[in-house]
Amino acid sequence: VFDELVRALPDGVYLASFELTGDRVKMSGYAESNNRISALMRNLDTSLKYEESNLTKVEQDNTLGEQGSVFDLQVKIEKSADNQSTEASSAD
Repeated sequence: VFDELVRALPDGVYLASFELTGDRVKMSGYAESNNRISALMRNLDTSLKYEESNLTKVEQDNTLGEQGSVFDLQVKIEKSADNQSTEASSAD
């Protein structure tokens, strides 16, 4: 999960908190611009572990520059094919 997150995190995006609840991850952080947040969401949606990214809050914050933002984002952890086949076998 963390390895895939590092791959999805674009330059100019910094995470301040990361909370895992069930199959959902809530993350908060700072970005140099809203475009960087959009890039993060696209990267998460096309990653192997994450799906259904949902931006719950974005506010202007000049900490990282004139176009800086603070954001909250939720994303679902995608079940791997191995986990799905194991669950299907145990249900039989």
